[in-house]
Amino acid sequence: MPMRPNGTMNTCIDHFIRRAIVSILLCVAAALPALSQDTIPKCHIDIDPAYRLANVDYSCVRLPSDRKMLIAEAGNASAPTVVLVHGLGDNAHRDWKYAVPELAKQFHVVAVDLPGFGDSEPLPDGYSFAGLDAALEEVAIQRKLQQFHLVGHSLGAAVSLYYAERHPQRIRRLVLADAAGVLLQQVFTRQLIEANRASTGIDALGLLGVLAPDMSADRALDFIEDRVDVNFLLTANPALRRAIFGMQTYADAAFGLVEHDFTSAIRAVRAPTVIIWGENDNITPIRTGRLLAARMHEAQLRIVPDAQHVPMLQRPDAFNRELLSSLAGPFAPVSPSIAGPSQGDVTCNGQTNQRYSGMFDRLTLDNCSNAHLENARVRELRVQRSTLTMDRVTVESPAIALDASDSTITATGITLIGRTGIRAQLSRLDLAGATLRAQERAVQMGSDTRLYFSVSDVEAPDYRGDAHFIWPPK
Repeated sequence: MPMRPNGTMNTCIDHFIRRAIVSILLCVAAALPALSQDTIPKCHIDIDPAYRLANVDYSCVRLPSDRKMLIAEAGNASAPTVVLVHGLGDNAHRDWKYAVPELAKQFHVVAVDLPGFGDSEPLPDGYSFAGLDAALEEVAIQRKLQQFHLVGHSLGAAVSLYYAERHPQRIRRLVLADAAGVLLQQVFTRQLIEANRASTGIDALGLLGVLAPDMSADRALDFIEDRVDVNFLLTANPALRRAIFGMQTYADAAFGLVEHDFTSAIRAVRAPTVIIWGENDNITPIRTGRLLAARMHEAQLRIVPDAQHVPMLQRPDAFNRELLSSLAGPFAPVSPSIAGPSQGDVTCNGQTNQRYSGMFDRLTLDNCSNAHLENARVRELRVQRSTLTMDRVTVESPAIALDASDSTITATGITLIGRTGIRAQLSRLDLAGATLRAQERAVQMGSDTRLYFSVSDVEAPDYRGDAHFIWPPK
């Protein structure tokens, strides 16, 4: 497991790590939309013209808590309704400024400012998914919305997924755009740091080399995960929290988002679901979209080219085409098939950037970097001294399904079936949307190995149930 210094070095690094984590969080903050430090607004209809969208009627819904929530309506009230839920940031419902006019041509559009965002008052008991769920349901009740299409972006996509699980009778179709917070918190943090290292110019993990020359970036993050409670650090440092997230509502939203486990919602939702993603999103990379498409009941993934985390603002025409066809067009979930005869035993030896798909008896990777295995069915998979990305792969073996040594593996939407599901040593495995079935043992984990499960499930003698944690389960 990660190196653990002793004595004076241990104390020194414990102190230093807290400084390093501040830099790391600032790196993460650089990836988020600019947030306001303004005082909490009040819901009012006479909105500043700069805030008002054209041809939209504004009103306030009074919640049971007596707090007021702004909604914007457009289109024909007798047409099917589309409810729009924004992401984190000051824009709130204005994130949909290009989508509302197009939707209003054939739908009744209801765009909300979530409590504590835009021009809506915050909830009295603080931010929670349960609180936002209740607020959305109050909008549905007061506006007499029996059924509607629900569209959410980023934080709003997470809220929409939560709502769809609890109110299935309300949802006609569900659209999730660049949904945030689905992966395990530690995995999400790692991908943000890595994705934004170049753009921010901050390599906080590299600073650890000053005190621990043998500590790699991965080991530094291991050290943080084992010894530092990031949420406690932010809670204890209001100035840092405000610098990163803005007002308290945003901090609460961010905490709730990364800590929530959406495994049950992803499994339970039965509404036809379209997942729309910006091709170059570096805040919630497209891997999350693939995970949702692989795990949800009826789902399809659509990509908006040349867009990042806010495709409805960055590529509005392309986004609107996908959104309108998602709501008004025929729905046909895509299930990629694996056809053709087995390719037998295949070995990658010392090669780079190799791609594999289809049927295999045995696939062996030995000293291969940046290998990709996708849309494949394998009887036995061995990975040694290699880096491998897997997407939509089934390994069904009479012995060990995945045997990894001295390797890094990132897998999404995979199924592992065998007497032993995973045997790994000196390796790092990041599995999202994985199903693991083992007759004897789910995981046989050797020295210096780290295994992450996000939105996964395991059925084996040593563990049965949902898996959204760092193995072994506690």
